[in-house]
Amino acid sequence: MAEQGLNVAESRLGSSEGPSEDLRQREFFKNRAGFTLVELIVITAIIGVLAAIAIPAYSRFVEKTKVTRVVAEIRGLEKDILASTVEGNSLPNSLNDIGRGSLRDPWGNPYQYLNIANGGAPRQSMFFVDLNSDFDLYSLGPDGVTQQVVSDANSLDDVLRAGTGSWIGLGADF
Repeated sequence: MAEQGLNVAESRLGSSEGPSEDLRQREFFKNRAGFTLVELIVITAIIGVLAAIAIPAYSRFVEKTKVTRVVAEIRGLEKDILASTVEGNSLPNSLNDIGRGSLRDPWGNPYQYLNIANGGAPRQSMFFVDLNSDFDLYSLGPDGVTQQVVSDANSLDDVLRAGTGSWIGLGADF
């Protein structure tokens, strides 16, 4: 009879060698503790700090990429303008004359072009010296606002051509 009771106990546990796999798993998860509130707060704080570092860095990267794109587009426009000059013996009056009047910078603003020979006020340095002797070509930058003098606060984010094409970059770097 005692032998029969032992067999029943063994069959419930799975075998005489130890508890069944199912019972072992239940015991494992029963004794396992989850994350504490303090651990969750620390993890959340770490994620917040990483996001606070990463988001501004990503924004700076995106802006640098846009400026690089504008510099390349201004170089392309400059080549088109100079090619048109060779063909027609004079600078075009507008970007529409070379078929590029609808081109917009990454911030959605049209590129600005001024044939200096046709009159108008050319862009100037902080010493009031004209930036170019042939034509002005620039982007209004993210704020879409500019002034004639490059050192003005409204012009610092403009991407411009200066030195009669020898330099293209941000107004703040000029």
